[in-house]
Amino acid sequence: MRIDVTIDNDKCLNPIICGTCMRVCPTAAFKTYPSEVRQKGKICDKWLLTYIPLECIGCGNCEKVCKEGAIRVTVT
Repeated sequence: MRIDVTIDNDKCLNPIICGTCMRVCPTAAFKTYPSEVRQKGKICDKWLLTYIPLECIGCGNCEKVCKEGAIRVTVT
């Protein structure tokens, strides 16, 4: 079984404030990390969402609860 999780960080506006996917993940596979983003000549802090592939069991809970549609789980 192969599990692939795709995260669109352009749709995931602020995973620290929302955190819904992190709360429903039974294995705590999601993590956040800071990234510098340049917008109109300014450096802005933005938190990005990622996951740890070896911890993901492919349950799809994260995709179901993401209101922004930023997460896709594919199990093959």
